[in-house]
Amino acid sequence: MSAMEEVHVQKHEVDEGEVLHSDSDDEAPEDVSFTKSRQVALQAMKTAISETKKSEEAAKEKRKKKDDLFKQQKKQKIQPLPLDVLKEVEAERTRELEMKTQLKQQKLETKASQAVNRRKNKPARAVGEGYEAVVLEEEVQKTRPKSETAAEFLQKQLYGTRIRREPVGTSLAAHNKHNHKPAVHFTVQEEKEQKKTKKKKKKDSQYWMKKRTFKKERRVKEAIERKLLLKMAKRAKRKKLRGPADGIDPLKEL
Repeated sequence: MSAMEEVHVQKHEVDEGEVLHSDSDDEAPEDVSFTKSRQVALQAMKTAISETKKSEEAAKEKRKKKDDLFKQQKKQKIQPLPLDVLKEVEAERTRELEMKTQLKQQKLETKASQAVNRRKNKPARAVGEGYEAVVLEEEVQKTRPKSETAAEFLQKQLYGTRIRREPVGTSLAAHNKHNHKPAVHFTVQEEKEQKKTKKKKKKDSQYWMKKRTFKKERRVKEAIERKLLLKMAKRAKRKKLRGPADGIDPLKEL
């Protein structure tokens, strides 16, 4: 039950008591009931406020403790391990590796010894009459080098019976024949002729380009000379002189 509900219940009880023990005409008991209810309400509000404050402070304290704990844990994690501990860990690792290598070596040695014992304990096979066992000083069959075997494999794969090798000319001729094209030597000759014609055309085009540029430059020069001559003639007319004015050659002004 909340604080306001308690106040309401207490007020209701006080009012009922006043109705039972007071007269309807008398107004004094009503004033007393109002003051009492007011005091009760204020007291309930104060208690509610104090309770909320206490709960907030408790939550705050709890949060603070939690933060402090997290900070301590973080500091403990960040702190590096001492050198003694690191050295001990490294020494343990090296010991484990040494033990593993020793165990592997022991296993290999035991396997080799077992194989030798089996060969020794194996009974000799019965040999027919006329045969003698002879101990050879050197090995009869020598192992072939890897380069020879690789070369043989390559030769077999490239030039063996599996794939029939043929020159490029014959394969091209067969391809052209299948596609209804002329023979290879004809096509080669045609390509050579085409290259020659292309080179010739290129040279001719360059020659004609040079010739055109030369003609263009010549025309421009002639047009400039004509303009100069016309100017000089106009000047001569103005000064009423014949020929070039003031001994100026119009061709030199180009």
